[in-house]
Amino acid sequence: LFHCEPRFNQGSPEIIFERRMLGLSILREQVELEDYLTRIPYEFLQIPSRDSSYTEQIRRYLKNALPHLPSYEQVAASLNIAPQTLRRRLANEGCDYRQIKNELLRDLAISLLSETEQDVKGIAYRLGFSEPSAFIRSFKRWTGSTPNNYRQDNQ
Repeated sequence: LFHCEPRFNQGSPEIIFERRMLGLSILREQVELEDYLTRIPYEFLQIPSRDSSYTEQIRRYLKNALPHLPSYEQVAASLNIAPQTLRRRLANEGCDYRQIKNELLRDLAISLLSETEQDVKGIAYRLGFSEPSAFIRSFKRWTGSTPNNYRQDNQ
């Protein structure tokens, strides 16, 4: 939803902005600001339409392709656009292919650990990892804990 790397098990919920962003000039009128402030709570939490979001289209395509993840070029071909065009459109959405792939794998891993009794090895292969150790390293990078610890802490 926010196109950034989430951090789990933090002391409090927060959104962090880069310092340089806070120093930028405001290029809007007071009327625009007031209109924006009345709409922002809803727009901030609104998920983009699946039909208009390349991020969601790619996410669905990758999910259906598991456990064999297609290359970036294959994804672009499936959408009938050039790889560079897709890269530019994803950048406009604040995302890239690697991030979509990692977020999908993280979300599916969390879901499988939470909702099934499948062992870590089975989940790793189901998500397309060649070795369970690669899955464990990735999961730890995504969530800060190993899959087994995550499962125990969230039962």
